Amino acid sequence: KRILRANTRFTVTAAGRRFGKSENGGHKLTVRAYEAYFRRQEMEDRGKRMEYWITGPNYSDAEKEFRVLYNDLSRLEMPFDRPGTYNDPIGGQMHISLWGGKFQVHAKSAAHPESLVGEGLHGALMVEAAKIKQRVWTKFVRPTLNDFQGWADFTSTPEGKNWFYELWQDGQDPGNEAWSSFRAPAW
Repeated sequence: KRILRANTRFTVTAAGRRFGKSENGGHKLTVRAYEAYFRRQEMEDRGKRMEYWITGPNYSDAEKEFRVLYNDLSRLEMPFDRPGTYNDPIGGQMHISLWGGKFQVHAKSAAHPESLVGEGLHGALMVEAAKIKQRVWTKFVRPTLNDFQGWADFTSTPEGKNWFYELWQDGQDPGNEAWSSFRAPAW
């Protein structure tokens, strides 16, 4: 709950296996689906949409958060746009579209970063971030957040003191109001 309620633009969660990182990410996007419903006319008037990415080292990493979101929206009987919504993790086709395309979520793989281009994003989940190269964030994902002052959540099991660790440290700095970070060892 503390992580989901963090009121910062960027959130970093370093946690052990089975902590619930994927659950948090998927549920956070469920809330955004409702937000898009209430803002759909505004988006229509502006010719925009609320788009989010779930980016992992591979599609299989992004699939976990995608599955949580897809299952949430299915249980809530949300009216998926068809065509437009695909849940094919084996083929890498994981895309959710609601409200005539005004809410969209795409599962992405960082294995081919040149494919990480597109429209401005309202938010991004960077899953297993410690396993992703830093340039995927700085060169490909971060710039897409500028249009809407979008947010990003970084979740991962730690992989030593790399760029993910540096982001976690940014969240520990009380003077850095845009960042928050959380830690939960597996034990």
